[in-house]
Amino acid sequence: MLDMTKGLVLRSLLMFSIPALIGNVLNQVYSLTDSIIVGRILGMEALAAVGCTMPIVLLAASLMIGVNMAVSILLSQAYGKGDMALLRRTFANSLYVGLAAAIIMAVGGNLLAEPVLRLLGTPEGPFPDALAYIRVNFTTAFCPLFYFILSCAYRGMGDSRTDLYCLMVSVGANIFLDYLFVAELGWGVAGSAWATAAAQLMSAVFATILLFVKYPEIRFQKGELRPNPAMLRNVTKMAAPIALQCAFGNLGNIVAQGAVNAFVALMNGAMKGVSSAFNAVREPLR
Repeated sequence: MLDMTKGLVLRSLLMFSIPALIGNVLNQVYSLTDSIIVGRILGMEALAAVGCTMPIVLLAASLMIGVNMAVSILLSQAYGKGDMALLRRTFANSLYVGLAAAIIMAVGGNLLAEPVLRLLGTPEGPFPDALAYIRVNFTTAFCPLFYFILSCAYRGMGDSRTDLYCLMVSVGANIFLDYLFVAELGWGVAGSAWATAAAQLMSAVFATILLFVKYPEIRFQKGELRPNPAMLRNVTKMAAPIALQCAFGNLGNIVAQGAVNAFVALMNGAMKGVSSAFNAVREPLR
């Protein structure tokens, strides 16, 4: 646990920031793994299905990150005060807020997935795989949400190194499970989404065990796991605007994806028209 209120500020910042920066790089391995394995094993149409959904997946991820940024702020404040009881209660109620957000995303995402993909003009070829991929992502939203909340607990206490170790477990499991589900079990594009969710869940379990073993002071005391209405409001009040701000930053990606899909459809239509005209001219010459 790093106490950033003592010692040289620059040294403390570097010790905290370097593992966090490495973690940000490792987070990109998730999408790279999906793209590489899906593209090589299932082909270009399957890769296109993953690509079509990426702006929507990133939008959902930005909402989760916004929620967890708020959780990290509240946990950091409690830890900075040295009030471990407040930290435990905040952590417990953050889990309830995360669960509620995951349920809303799972229900809303599954209901809106098909209309949104249609609205974006997703090509018919990759459409079934894209729909399956995005529905799995929304159904398993609780996996990354809980993983992010546990990550916030570590960072809130100044421990970005252990958070990095948990991320390494998740990335390694994702690579193995991606290959297992897609290449060996033949689950298709949806298997890639299931692999990512399973890897994040495994990392969340690992992070939970490590958190309570390494920091016994954060183990919940009697009554602290009970939902606290005032604290739930406080977490939600902090999380909602940050999550929306992060989400609005990714709306441009969805608009851009819709424009790209429309352009591709237009070009395909133009090419088919040119090909038909060429064949019509060539036919009498035979």
